[in-house]
Amino acid sequence: MDPWWNPSIEDQAIDQIYRIGQIWPVSVFRFFIENTIEDHVFELQKKKHGLIFQAFDKQRSENLNIVDETLQILLGNS
Repeated sequence: MDPWWNPSIEDQAIDQIYRIGQIWPVSVFRFFIENTIEDHVFELQKKKHGLIFQAFDKQRSENLNIVDETLQILLGNS
């Protein structure tokens, strides 16, 4: 499975494997080679997941400048 810049799309694709009534075990494998585009996309996904959790964590979001951090990540300046 190739990584996708939007982690929600990748999560949805993986979740579709687990259908109602699924009885067989399912495994998802991700292969990454250092210093490749896939490695960079995976790092971007981790940052986006972190931003999502920060945005919904009320105590942390009050203390963080999420807008600036989000812009820096989206512009690739992190």
